[in-house]
Amino acid sequence: MHRPSFPFPSPPRHPGVPSSGAARRVSHRRIAAGFLATALGLAAPARAASTPEPAGVVELSPFTVEATSDTSYGAINSNSITSFNAELEKLPISADVLNRTFMDDTDSTTLEEMLRDYSAGAGTGSAAGDVGGIPVNQPMDRGGGDSVSAGVQLRGLGAAVVKQDSFMLPSPAGTGLNSNFGVDRVEVINGPQALLYGNGGGGGVVNIISRPARFGRGPQTTLKYQVDQYGHKLGQFDYSASHGGAAITLSLLDQELGDNRQYIGGPLRGIYGQLAIKAPHHTVIRLTGKETKFNRTNPQNMVFSAGSTAVDGRHSQNVRYLLATNQMARSATGPTTSGVIGNGYINWGNVDSYGDSHEYTTARLGELSVETNWRPWLSTQLAVGYQDKDSMIGVGSGFTFYAPNHKSNPVPGQWTAATSGSAGPSWANQPSKSESYRFSVLMTHGLFHGLGRAQTIVGGEYTRATYANENNAWYEADDHFNVIHDSTGQRIQFDVPNPYWNVSQGPVQYPFVPPGTPRITVNGVNYVSQIMNQTDPALITPQNPQGVTGTDLFIHSRAISKGAFIVNYTQWDQGRLATLAGLRWVSADNRQFASTAIPAIVATGDNLSYSVGANYAVRPWLRPYVTISDTYNLPGVLLTVPADPYGNPAPISHSVGEEAGVKVSSPGGRLSGSIAFFAVQSKDEPYSIPSQLRDSINPAGLNGRYRGATGIVIKVNRRSQGMQAAITAAPVNGWRMRLSAAVVQGTIGNDTSYKPLYNDQFYANAAGQVTYANGTVVYVRPTALSTPGTAANGGYIPLTIAKLSDPKDPYYANPNPITGLIGSSTARNVLNYTKSPNGPIKTGVAGLPISDLQLTGITPPDEIVTSRSGDHTTGYPEMSLNFTNVYVVPAGGLKGLKIGGTASFAWRLADYYYYPSGYRATATRTLLYRPTKVLFNGILGYERRFRNITWSVQLNIANMFNSYSVFIRPNSISGYAGIDQAIWTTQPRCYTLTTTFRF
Repeated sequence: MHRPSFPFPSPPRHPGVPSSGAARRVSHRRIAAGFLATALGLAAPARAASTPEPAGVVELSPFTVEATSDTSYGAINSNSITSFNAELEKLPISADVLNRTFMDDTDSTTLEEMLRDYSAGAGTGSAAGDVGGIPVNQPMDRGGGDSVSAGVQLRGLGAAVVKQDSFMLPSPAGTGLNSNFGVDRVEVINGPQALLYGNGGGGGVVNIISRPARFGRGPQTTLKYQVDQYGHKLGQFDYSASHGGAAITLSLLDQELGDNRQYIGGPLRGIYGQLAIKAPHHTVIRLTGKETKFNRTNPQNMVFSAGSTAVDGRHSQNVRYLLATNQMARSATGPTTSGVIGNGYINWGNVDSYGDSHEYTTARLGELSVETNWRPWLSTQLAVGYQDKDSMIGVGSGFTFYAPNHKSNPVPGQWTAATSGSAGPSWANQPSKSESYRFSVLMTHGLFHGLGRAQTIVGGEYTRATYANENNAWYEADDHFNVIHDSTGQRIQFDVPNPYWNVSQGPVQYPFVPPGTPRITVNGVNYVSQIMNQTDPALITPQNPQGVTGTDLFIHSRAISKGAFIVNYTQWDQGRLATLAGLRWVSADNRQFASTAIPAIVATGDNLSYSVGANYAVRPWLRPYVTISDTYNLPGVLLTVPADPYGNPAPISHSVGEEAGVKVSSPGGRLSGSIAFFAVQSKDEPYSIPSQLRDSINPAGLNGRYRGATGIVIKVNRRSQGMQAAITAAPVNGWRMRLSAAVVQGTIGNDTSYKPLYNDQFYANAAGQVTYANGTVVYVRPTALSTPGTAANGGYIPLTIAKLSDPKDPYYANPNPITGLIGSSTARNVLNYTKSPNGPIKTGVAGLPISDLQLTGITPPDEIVTSRSGDHTTGYPEMSLNFTNVYVVPAGGLKGLKIGGTASFAWRLADYYYYPSGYRATATRTLLYRPTKVLFNGILGYERRFRNITWSVQLNIANMFNSYSVFIRPNSISGYAGIDQAIWTTQPRCYTLTTTFRF
């Protein structure tokens, strides 16, 4: 195979080691003279001397990384950092690579679980921990957002950016779940590196690399079958072949994803393929396609409902908490009138399975790349990618678990589950798609008569992505399934308020019609599905950019990113010194259009980021390095624009990182890895707060929230520092090891707070009487009645602010003691009344200062604290380590026997802050830590070859010693006096058996 040659003198000894001290001194002076001039590729390329190309041999693309071994965990080369193939040991950047051999040994089937379990320093959960509902804790828990970036953190900083093949948005199998199907390896690029990615979190970037079709390999077919102790099965067919200038790989998947819980997860079907062709003029064309279909049951938070604590002391408690505290048979705090909850059928294996939250997702990915070697020193790459995802999630916006004696139980006398929410039996459509383009030019040239070998890449890219989140419901239709409208022109929604079903004998997997069913017939009546919040083009204005006619969920987002980059990688003195320098300019424009008639949330920015570093060989096997880099991350690049409690979009975050460490390696890749010491400062990074704090700042009052579309994301400055190690080794044939370890300390660097708003203003006169808009006094019955009367009606009296403020009055407004928010009450019903011609009682104005509060007897705080300087960042362990060690007997009577496993450790995993005694203006917060985790996973296998067929069997034992515990999590606002949550600290033991045939 022809390789470009460079005017380097022949190395006298090991490459990169001069033969004399004098030569070394001369080289160093020449390096110092030329480094600054060439760091960004400013030196003119010189045509390299070339040797004649052998007939029939085609130069492979320098953009392509060829596999070095199928039997170890080592990764010698990568193109995730520079876009072209480069040796990891010489790059001044640390990376953690998880290849296909490692995935197969550890039975890693999803990206999120693999990073959480095997990439030390990574964490899961939102930026402030999962403070409500069911936390992201088990493999099939549904994360937030469209990628792992909603649930994976690196180095104690915000969510990582995830890319497919360096330039595309990924195509997840489900919300917060990326399957490793069709994946060759995953590379975690540590630190604020944005040379190729346009945006990036301060902690790093995750690059998913598609399985390539490889040239020069004979045909191979693989049949794989897997089953675990819970009955989840996997069948996979793989075929690859190469002939002449063409290569192909094809995979088919039929898998049941799940964990120890009944029904949670579901079937995943997939097809993946790549065709590679060596075209004329030294060109390699690759065409990649992938489609997955996932039918998933999501866990739902089950809360016991008996009507009130006077009926049953367990009312409104989380059933997981009741299981953990042994209260399923009897309340520990009050009366027990409902008996054994769920007739004794509820256990840890099904407590999350009683709801009816299903997700149906079809995801597609297509990619075309054209890589051409125009000259030995000049190559180009054109890549075009497309991905889309159609997802339907429902039915219902919530879930209620009724006791048999609950007065509102739709099936009296039975344990009943029912969807809940004002939308009735509705579901959400969440389609998304993106298109990405990248073009780059790679120039390879010698410098200063062979002193340096430089590779400079210049490129540009463009990505456009769209996302929607739309509530849909069934509406009554005629015999031809045309929607019927009533006399007012309104559609008639499905007449069952909320689906309900009997769970007296345990959970039911499919209790209702699947979401998205276009047509249904119930009790002889036809219904068709339609978007709930319809639009009218005539209503489109800057104040109502979508022309929405209602307030039901109808969010649309659009994100555009374009940029250009230049990266120079130079090896000096026969590779002894390697330098990397780059600049990247990015322009982004992200917009989110809300469900209500309010202006779009807009986040835009133009930024220039850089990276500079050097790597030096003090020994052939030891290379210290240092790097400094920065990145900008525009919120919303993953298709939603987060907002703060006032509705302001989150700003552009800026991270600057310094890293120093050593790379270790040995010839042939038997040892490779890095030990890095890092420090990162991140400014204006998005940070989640509990929704209860948002509700205290900007409550949903009589007049709604200020700006309508508010969020729980604030901006903070973060600092993170620590140590990270990633080392692989293959000491002898058949023995492979991987060590990943990290010590991370992260803190918040600034105080943040918000002034609470008053959103309940109503009309009142100087005498303290409540009035209509035109000043007419509102009259009410002395006894509570939701409909006002008039002064002419006998027995009616004026409604006053004093009555609304008096806890003993029937018209008491039941205000929140912190915000003054008028709670559920007869008073709220009255204040929502509109009477012609007097007009409404409420003013419709939101966002007033809290000093305008009209009720008396309440003293809200002037400011609500959302973060404190010095707060510990959350969602990751301070110290973590995992070590995988596998040995395959290479010869003798036990040849083919595989034995090994993984030991992992995680200490001081900060979960979230909470108020032990409940929230108030002067309350202090406490940081909750999860218990220390120590786990051992076992691997036992055997491989035997029979003529042309290789048979292997492998047993994976996750959590060999069944080490886990139940962990009580307090409410973030009310502490342990509130509605507490309970989770397992990890999955219980699980056996998985895999059988594979290769021929």
